[in-house]
Amino acid sequence: MSDLYTPVSSMPEWARLITCLVSPRYFIEIMRAVYLKDTLIQELGFQYTALTVMAVIFCLLATLTYKKQS
Repeated sequence: MSDLYTPVSSMPEWARLITCLVSPRYFIEIMRAVYLKDTLIQELGFQYTALTVMAVIFCLLATLTYKKQS
């Protein structure tokens, strides 16, 4: 569901919505654009922003749910 093996454009609408929540999708888009298309970093702002937002959310969730055992 990350556009690695199956293109997102060929997926049904419900599957496309799910891929928006999967972080490897954005990473694969960045890697493909940089290696195959020689895209500049400035053109990939949305993908970097999506990855940053997901990283912040997951770090906050990990911090909030961490319980020290004593």
